[in-house]
Amino acid sequence: AMKKASAIPGEAGAMIQIGVSKFHEKRRVLEESLFEKLVTIKPHLERFLPFLALTAAAGPLMGLLGTVLGIIKTFQAMALYGSGNQKAFTAGISEALITTAQGLIVAIPVLVIHGLLKSMVKAKFGEIEGSAIALINGTTEREKPKPSKAERDSEDDADDADDDTDLVPTPA
Repeated sequence: AMKKASAIPGEAGAMIQIGVSKFHEKRRVLEESLFEKLVTIKPHLERFLPFLALTAAAGPLMGLLGTVLGIIKTFQAMALYGSGNQKAFTAGISEALITTAQGLIVAIPVLVIHGLLKSMVKAKFGEIEGSAIALINGTTEREKPKPSKAERDSEDDADDADDDTDLVPTPA
């Protein structure tokens, strides 16, 4: 089983390898080991998403800053030369429009890429999580021998932690 699990590429393969290595442990140990691996996989898959989200949000803001600066430049030119100097007036408006366009040129594709990658991460994580659930569901709890009446009477139900059952493969 470990040889076959090693042949599975990526994080899903690593998940199956952990499951195979912990298969004969108690069910709780298997579940916790798989959950621990899931917790480390999600940040790894999402590692570039915050940068893309920040870039998509900052692009239009940088464009807006350029727009404001261009309009300020336009009003300064109008104050110096009056409204009759169209060359100074159009230079400021042009600067404002160019920076707005550049901000949107950056933000729109990055926003689309962020959405696509976020969807892919969600699908991949769901696939890995499904592998873990399938591995757990592919096991059956082995029946423990029932204690005799004397043994049951001597127990005082102090702790149920030792009541975990061992796992065996589900007959396919």
